[in-house]
Amino acid sequence: HMEDLKFHIVRHVPVINPNRIWYGDEIEIDLLSDAVKARFNELAALLPNPQIAKIYSSPYARAHITAAGFLEAARPTIKPEIIIEPGFQEQQYGLMTNQPHELIKDMPHVVAYMSDMWATAPEKGESLGMFYKRISGAFEKAIKETGNGTRDIIIFCHGGVQMASASMVTGIRMDELMKERRTRKELDFSYMSVLTVTYKRESREWSKSLTTNPGIHL
Repeated sequence: HMEDLKFHIVRHVPVINPNRIWYGDEIEIDLLSDAVKARFNELAALLPNPQIAKIYSSPYARAHITAAGFLEAARPTIKPEIIIEPGFQEQQYGLMTNQPHELIKDMPHVVAYMSDMWATAPEKGESLGMFYKRISGAFEKAIKETGNGTRDIIIFCHGGVQMASASMVTGIRMDELMKERRTRKELDFSYMSVLTVTYKRESREWSKSLTTNPGIHL
């Protein structure tokens, strides 16, 4: 019997974004507030032992800094490797990146993207459909690279990646799932929340059930 593989998908620490920009990798983050420090300790208690789990991170600073903060709080005897996986980075917003939404919302490519996020990409960026395809590919790759001895994978990443993961296991298209965010508790992807999904190795399919441990509400 092959053991199931559990993925614990962790959103990064809070970002500081007063101007409501569509941000890429560069954004100020909160590492010092009491809520964040307390949450690192909660994650250390909540997540599997990093010495027996495999750890992936998005290449974005806010994700791998969150991974490092977790390891510091968990204090493993041997520091495990954090595998940087570009496939798990946040959706690419192209020319919208670092622009305040208010300033660009009437630009034709932004209007087109906002009216059909699934099929239309912002200029030089990714549509939700493209993003979803990349994320499910990154999961396939992680499953392939993980031996049967490993039962837990922790991924430090982004709210969009959590939403794509939820879409992948439920079979509900990402843009449809986003509409259900307000009414479904398990779609509470607050900062430092943990979404847990299960891949059944025997049948090579995802379990449809998902659980979310909510993070910090600002």
